[in-house]
This record gives sequence, C-alpha cells and structure tokens, in this order.
Amino acid sequence: AKLLDELEIEYRTQEIVGGKIYDFFISSKNILVEVDGDYWHGYDVLHEDMSRTQRKIVKNDKYKDALAHGHGYEIVRVWEHELEDEFEKTKEKFKYLLL
Repeated sequence: AKLLDELEIEYRTQEIVGGKIYDFFISSKNILVEVDGDYWHGYDVLHEDMSRTQRKIVKNDKYKDALAHGHGYEIVRVWEHELEDEFEKTKEKFKYLLL
C-alpha cells in the first residue's frame, strides 16, 4: 500500500476474482497485485525442500495466477523482501509497469 500510495496510484484492497482474494487491484491498468511473504511462499527454497504448507501455498499461487489471467487480469507478484530491502528499486519497477 505504501508503494502504491507514494506513486499516487488508485487501488482497491482485497479484490475478489473467481472466489479468490487478491491483495490489491489497480483498476486503471487492470492489474492484480499479490505480496508474497518470503517464508510462506518459499522464496529461494527448492520445491522439494519446502514444507507441506509452503507447497500448498505455492500451488494456490499458481492457481490464482491462472485464474486472474483467465478473467482477463494481469497479475504482478512482489516479494516481501523487495518491499522491505529494495523499496526504491521496487517502486521504480512499478512506476515503469504503470506508465
């Protein structure tokens, strides 16, 4: 939210598409945004090294991506560490994406 607020992008939170909840929706660009926690979504972890819960979440992420595309949305995923450790870089990426 902070990133989108700083870029003065209008958005809605908790957009429901096909029965699934997405973190943010940028209606002007028809983009759904998901913020993925590094641990729970298995950042930098091989699939075979993930816990059962992590594998379930990653499978759900893939389903949500397909669901979004099937309903005509673009989906953008952002890792937790990108917002915490690489905020300015991530903000620039969004600025370019939203041109």
